[in-house]
Amino acid sequence: GAGQHKRNPERLVLASVVDDSLRFVRGRAEEGGISLVNAVARDMPTLFADARAVRQVLINLAGNAVKFTPQGGTVSVTAWLDDGGDCVLAIVDNGTGIPRETLARLFQPFQQGDNTLTRRHEGTGLGLTISRELMALHGGSLTIESEVGQGTRALARFPAGRVIHLGRGSRDDADTSADAASVGAEAGEATGGLPTDSPDDRLRRTG
Repeated sequence: GAGQHKRNPERLVLASVVDDSLRFVRGRAEEGGISLVNAVARDMPTLFADARAVRQVLINLAGNAVKFTPQGGTVSVTAWLDDGGDCVLAIVDNGTGIPRETLARLFQPFQQGDNTLTRRHEGTGLGLTISRELMALHGGSLTIESEVGQGTRALARFPAGRVIHLGRGSRDDADTSADAASVGAEAGEATGGLPTDSPDDRLRRTG
């Protein structure tokens, strides 16, 4: 399942991860005449998380949003820190919205529905289930809020312990691996969970 690949938590600049993820759904959005907007502030604190997992969640959620947004609509991704310091990543669309009874069943991978709207939402369940699992692996959560005719908000919430607040003149990226490992440890992430070779890996990947 979702936990199969070896996780390599690293410091992520959210705006960049969102850019990367939206590239995967841009083609479908353009075909449907839908605007894709990355509204994540470039100066958001970084997140200590697994890049592949976060991208997968974003691709699933943005892909669903595009699927249910009519021509001329907008799908935007934004992020903020809530009062408790959690980082909330929101994928918001002004699409058709999801009826309450369908919403209740959304996280069931396969649903048999007779009405066409329910049928249209089939297939999104699996992506949502995986996305919720990936968020749970980060100690986070995934919730979907929707209003028929108004649109949908998918909220991926990362716990405050994964948010890295850096002082102004932070050192350049070459120094970040050890930092990220120690921040992860303070955040209650057992350092044993970090592969021993991860600093080198991480530098190679960020290069």
